[in-house]
Amino acid sequence: MNDFTDSKLWELILTFMIGILSGFVSVTHRMLSKRVVSKLWILSEAAGVIFMTAIAIDLYPVAKPLLKTVHLSWVTQWIFVGLFAHAGSRMMYTIERKFTKRVKDGL
Repeated sequence: MNDFTDSKLWELILTFMIGILSGFVSVTHRMLSKRVVSKLWILSEAAGVIFMTAIAIDLYPVAKPLLKTVHLSWVTQWIFVGLFAHAGSRMMYTIERKFTKRVKDGL
C-alpha cells in the first residue's frame, strides 16, 4: 500500500475506535447508575453510535472549511467524530426515554 492509503486506513480505524469508545462509556455509565442493560438497549446504543460515526466521517471534509471560518480549526476529525458519536449515544437515550414514557402512559 502507498503512504496515502496507509494513513487513510489508520485514520478510519482510529475514527471507529473513538466511536466504539463512546459507546463503551455510555454502556458502563448505564451499568454504574444501576439501570437495566438489556441486549436490545446495547444494540440500539451501538446502532446510534455507528450511525453517527459514519455520518461524521463523511461530513467532516465538508464541515472542515466551515469550522475554520468560525475559528474552530482546532476541531480535528477525531474530535468531530467523537462529538458525533457521543451525540448518537445521547440521541438514542432521548428516543428511549420518550418511548418508555409513551409506553408507560399507554401510548
